[in-house]
This record gives sequence, structure tokens and C-alpha cells, in this order.
Amino acid sequence: MAENGYGDQATVAPEQEGQLVVLELSIAEAHALRNWLLQPLSDGSSALDDPPVKSSVAKLAAELDFVEAVAAVRTELEESGLPTHGLSDTEIAELGRRISLASAQRLR
Repeated sequence: MAENGYGDQATVAPEQEGQLVVLELSIAEAHALRNWLLQPLSDGSSALDDPPVKSSVAKLAAELDFVEAVAAVRTELEESGLPTHGLSDTEIAELGRRISLASAQRLR
């Protein structure tokens, strides 16, 4: 049995190396997938022992963190009376980063 506990690892043809698979998941689905991947396997090992799975979980966690941080910043801005409907998630994230940086500099 392969490292991932689910049989042979998938092989990728050389011409497919580097191609991306894009999924659209709800926040709930993404959390469920991440939590499922983090569960120990029946033999007590972890799916994270498999480098491609570990990398995938890290990417999924980073995307979840980004989406949740943007939602939190957007909510705070809206509650403060600043409309955000015309701003992209990337713009909201940058604005949140700049506000955080400015606040941290003032506290020094």
C-alpha cells in the first residue's frame, strides 16, 4: 500500500506535469475536506505523511484563511460605514493589510 493509505499513488504523464485542477467549493465544503484530510488513517498514520496531500492541505488552508480574512475585513469596513461592494477580494485583503500595518506602526 502506498504512503497515502489508499492504494497506488497516481502517476502523472510528463505532458500533464504542472497542469492545474481548479475546484469551486463552498466554505463549508472546503472546511469539511480539510478536516477529513487531517483525520488519522485506520492504521494511525496521517494523510499528511504523503507530500502531495500535505501540499494540497496547506494550499487549501491558505485559501480558507484568505477568504475568511477578506470576509472579516469586508464586514468591519461595512459596519464602519465604508462601502466595499466595488472592491475585489484582493483589494480588500490589501486594504486590510495596510490598515493592520499602519496600526502596528502607531503602537510602536
